[in-house]
Amino acid sequence: QYDHYQAKEQYATLARFCKLEGADMQDDNKCVDALINRICEMQKELGVPTCIKDFGIEEQMYMGSLEALSKMAYDDQCTGANPRHPLITELKQLFINAYHGEDSLYQ
Repeated sequence: QYDHYQAKEQYATLARFCKLEGADMQDDNKCVDALINRICEMQKELGVPTCIKDFGIEEQMYMGSLEALSKMAYDDQCTGANPRHPLITELKQLFINAYHGEDSLYQ
């Protein structure tokens, strides 16, 4: 369905359009970094929690739901429309990172 991964190009285009500081016109990676940095700045400015824990979700309850959450995410009809089909273990790690506010999957 996809001939190549397009998200980076599209995010870079958005960063350039917004004339974000650090958005190098020649380097898509720098543009994406500038966009991510601006979104993080706006989260702080608006007081938007940056992780699930900050919404007051109890860790023990959340972690106890990971298997079911990961399976539901894997089975969701939208998951198949992604350019790359994730493994259940990757989805589980994504949920763990989202709880703690870690972004190691995106590095």
